[in-house]
Amino acid sequence: MLQQNIKGITISFDYESDLQRVTVFINASEMAKPFNKDINSFLGLESTRLFIAHLINHYNMEHDPSPIEEIRKDGSTWLDYHVALELARWLNIPLYLGLQSVLRNDSFISEVMDSKRY
Repeated sequence: MLQQNIKGITISFDYESDLQRVTVFINASEMAKPFNKDINSFLGLESTRLFIAHLINHYNMEHDPSPIEEIRKDGSTWLDYHVALELARWLNIPLYLGLQSVLRNDSFISEVMDSKRY
């Protein structure tokens, strides 16, 4: 697990890998807390549901056990980085731009994402 400070918010990154690909997850609970926003409100939006459906279709994930969303033992919600970027955009544009920059420029995250990208 890795933590990054983005626009004054400490956000955790993690990844899961299998033989097919590596999935980068981002702690959405940490992202939403400073904005007093409910992640479920974002996930319930028609635009979010449509985005996730297209994401699953685009990457042929219909029969893949790799989740888009995880609820961890501590109750935190973690999202696939594609969806986390959309959450960041919904929360705060500077956060979105900062997260996008970290995903592109952090050497560890970039290496993980490039290892088995989907």
